[in-house]
Amino acid sequence: MNLKYIIFDFGKVLGYPKSGKWFLTPKFMSFLSNLNMDMNKVKDVISENKYLVKDDLPIKTLEEEYNMFISFYSNILDGLGLNKDMAKEIAYDKVYNNNEYSLYEDVKDMFFEAYLENIY
Repeated sequence: MNLKYIIFDFGKVLGYPKSGKWFLTPKFMSFLSNLNMDMNKVKDVISENKYLVKDDLPIKTLEEEYNMFISFYSNILDGLGLNKDMAKEIAYDKVYNNNEYSLYEDVKDMFFEAYLENIY
């Protein structure tokens, strides 16, 4: 087989968030826990704003993704009656902090096997 293109889809395919939730990053959770927020209210507000981060939105750059999450977290903070100033910091952490995500155990082996199949 002669491969010409490989498309990588990280979310739920190659890796997962260490926190267990894609939108509840450790930074966001830490911020909310310092305020003793009602997590049911947080879940409701996130659900109301998920339309801002649908998988089918055409995001081509990290900057576009960052701006999308600024809007998302701004709406969430506003919906929780909080100051939206933290939205940029939380969005930056979500998009640019790769330490919050892990690869599934078999991903490295799968890539190595695919590599070996295609060099011989």
